[in-house]
Amino acid sequence: MIGGKFDKSTPPEHGELIAKSIPGARYVELHAAHLSNWEAAQAFTQQLLNFLLNQHAHH
Repeated sequence: MIGGKFDKSTPPEHGELIAKSIPGARYVELHAAHLSNWEAAQAFTQQLLNFLLNQHAHH
């Protein structure tokens, strides 16, 4: 679960709850609002790639 520190639609505490409800998920907070893939594109992409590569390594 990637969330934005300044997200008013899905505040960080909601992102953390979402991540806790999904087996194997973790919460990552970026310096962004609701559109972190746009507002913090490099950080978002890096976190996504880290997750995907980690998942691939375990299968």
